[in-house]
Amino acid sequence: EGSLLRLAATQCRLPPQSVFSGRTAARLHGLDLELGERIDVTVPKKCGISARGGIALHRATVEEADIVLRHGMRTTSSLRTLLDLGTTLPLTKAVVAADMVLHLGMLEIEDLKLRSRRALAPRRS
Repeated sequence: EGSLLRLAATQCRLPPQSVFSGRTAARLHGLDLELGERIDVTVPKKCGISARGGIALHRATVEEADIVLRHGMRTTSSLRTLLDLGTTLPLTKAVVAADMVLHLGMLEIEDLKLRSRRALAPRRS
């Protein structure tokens, strides 16, 4: 498929610790979301990479437990993808994405609830 070739070509231009995220990860997980004009990629905060054409570069920590392989490409897990989409998509689209993941059996609702509570909990210094 053309979009997989585009992603594979993009992956070749990225450092090895990068991971497809956001809408791009959702598509790699098989969710029926619009891909968008730019490919979402998350890299570590201190990664020495500058912006690349056609890539929406995000800097954040992604734990190894939140990384899976989809079509041979490092991708955020379905749970991490939903959490990311919840901060970037309009509420209705984020809910639709969560419903798709739950309906496809990729995630249990209790896991989503638990991780969402942790993500929303105040950070301690």
